[in-house]
Amino acid sequence: MRHNKDVIVPNVWRPLPDWLGGEQPYDLNSWQESETALQLARELHEDAVIVEGYQEYATWRPHLAYLRDPYGDPLEEMDLDGVGGVSILSKARVFRSGTLFPAFSYERHAETEVILSHYQANFRDSGNGPDEWDLKSLDCLTM
Repeated sequence: MRHNKDVIVPNVWRPLPDWLGGEQPYDLNSWQESETALQLARELHEDAVIVEGYQEYATWRPHLAYLRDPYGDPLEEMDLDGVGGVSILSKARVFRSGTLFPAFSYERHAETEVILSHYQANFRDSGNGPDEWDLKSLDCLTM
């Protein structure tokens, strides 16, 4: 992995016919945390799961897909707090640390969106913090 990061994801887009705009963001589960989302998480029951894109869970998180610069440097890195599962590259130490993609609520998230917070929690007291990044202008097209 050229970037030598523990977890890294590309910006995932879906091609569309020209009459529909040519393309659209596909993976909205890669984001940076927002104060609004943190407050929402504090107010929800511990078993609740925040799902992006629903009115009742307005998080106002900056989503990777909308931070994309189609003419930007595909090697430029950006810090993330949540990652989508379309294309995740990870070092083995992430999963050896006990990190997983839970089917249950963890800090009000589930599945791939948990990986970074779970991994960070595993390293919180070790002083050997994780690296989690995105390549905001490296596009990955999905069908």
